Amino acid sequence: MNTPNYFWFFVLSGISLIVFIITIIKHKEKKRLVQTYFFISGLAYIVDYFILIIFQGYDYKPNLIKTFWFDSTLGSIVSQGLAIPTAASVIAAFHYPFVMIILTTISFIGIEELFIKFELYDHHWWRTWITFLLLPICFYLAKFWYEKLKNPTRVVRYITMYLTISVYSNTLQFLLLVVFSTHLYSVEWFSDPYRNTLALNALIIFLFMFLITFVVMFQFKWYWIAGVLFFKWLLDDFLVKKELLFLAENWNLFYFSILHLITIVLFRFIYVKWFTNIPKHYNQIYR
Repeated sequence: MNTPNYFWFFVLSGISLIVFIITIIKHKEKKRLVQTYFFISGLAYIVDYFILIIFQGYDYKPNLIKTFWFDSTLGSIVSQGLAIPTAASVIAAFHYPFVMIILTTISFIGIEELFIKFELYDHHWWRTWITFLLLPICFYLAKFWYEKLKNPTRVVRYITMYLTISVYSNTLQFLLLVVFSTHLYSVEWFSDPYRNTLALNALIIFLFMFLITFVVMFQFKWYWIAGVLFFKWLLDDFLVKKELLFLAENWNLFYFSILHLITIVLFRFIYVKWFTNIPKHYNQIYR
């Protein structure tokens, strides 16, 4: 192929964004649509953490970033963060039946095979038939969650917010790594240092976001926020002292604290907007 690999990833991203924007414009339940999108995206991030980063079932090859593992993760974001969640949320929002689910699955199978043919994507132990089995499950799960979000319980709210915040935080930290080279983790899980960094970085985020989500939803008080930020600072400081975390010269732990504070405030605002039946005195914070 004479066309650069990344062109086709941009095409897939563009189509996904256009479809999602059109769906938002046409659909009445915009909040539920967006919530379902991030629910599926968050699950996809977790699944790909194991399949791509930990067990390397496949590789993406957009060839946009020189570092192989960063480049492959960028391809994963296009697939798991845009294309699949968009399809799942559209299917859920418009209550598409089994026939549309199968047709959408076949379309993704076709894209997967074309990407393999043109060396945009490689299989290791992963196989296309696994994708064929998992995608309908993903789409039905989106439909199930979309209905649950109509009258969400506390558990449904928590899971939705946790996955949404995890997507945001993982994507943000990935951009920090790629664009600014802010930090690297030094563990010996794999032979490649960048794979090690992605593996530990994402694991810490997935675990820490449980606590962040709890504060955002249930304990949005200054002393809880301060305690959570101090805990994360102590953890990072411990990793630095043990030479498991290395910071760039233009980066320090205080910047991580600022980003976490922004995350808490931002997603408290989103939580209030998304789930308006929480106590009224919480809503007054943003009036």
